[in-house]
Amino acid sequence: MNKHSTALRRNKELIQVAISGALLCVLVLFVVVPLASAMYKTVAVRVHLSQQSAAINQLLMHRTAIISRHKDYMSIFSDIQTATDGDEKPSLLFNSLNTIALRNGVRLQSIKPEKPAVIPTYSEIPFTVTVNNTYHETALFVNALEKSGHVVKFSEIHCTPLRPGNPSLKTKMNISFYVLK
Repeated sequence: MNKHSTALRRNKELIQVAISGALLCVLVLFVVVPLASAMYKTVAVRVHLSQQSAAINQLLMHRTAIISRHKDYMSIFSDIQTATDGDEKPSLLFNSLNTIALRNGVRLQSIKPEKPAVIPTYSEIPFTVTVNNTYHETALFVNALEKSGHVVKFSEIHCTPLRPGNPSLKTKMNISFYVLK
């Protein structure tokens, strides 16, 4: 009976170990795995939200900079309007620059108005213009501006190559229009 009770006890222990193992598997399968999955999803959502938040912050900073530049430009336009006594609107100068550029195949990258200088008999209305073209196309643009009927002064022209081996240049020009009062 001793052998029989030892075997029975061993079987009972094995059954308890098997039941404990099965309960542990059920616990892992139905409790731990779903919790880990939920935690992973939470972390993934947090990372996604963090990336979205960074993108939104960057967009807001960009928009704020645009609004700030717009306010600066509107202030300068107001100064230009005052400087020219309303005879020639700044938009006409922009349109003139743009039309001359288009006629000569020049790609304007930017036109930035600067603060005008008011002198009793005339006003100087400066712009910083950036174009990306070949030297020949840029020279045609400068020549067309000189022949446009506006009194124009080029105070600075700075050319740099866009890429080595490419004939295109990035040209930054400080151009002033003179408007008589």
